[in-house]
Amino acid sequence: MPQRSPRAADDEWRDARGTPITLRARVEPIAIDPAHGALPALLHQHGRVIGWGAGRLYVIFEHL
Repeated sequence: MPQRSPRAADDEWRDARGTPITLRARVEPIAIDPAHGALPALLHQHGRVIGWGAGRLYVIFEHL
């Protein structure tokens, strides 16, 4: 059985259109799933991706 190559950590992060999300990308949450620890107050706030790992995307928001 052929082994699959490991996916890069950023391969799992895509926007609503399916475009990969990269480090330092500008993002805007358009939906919130409380099971994933996202805050509803951040909905539609603009931020920048500062990292990712272990099933989480780390974003710093511009206006809090």
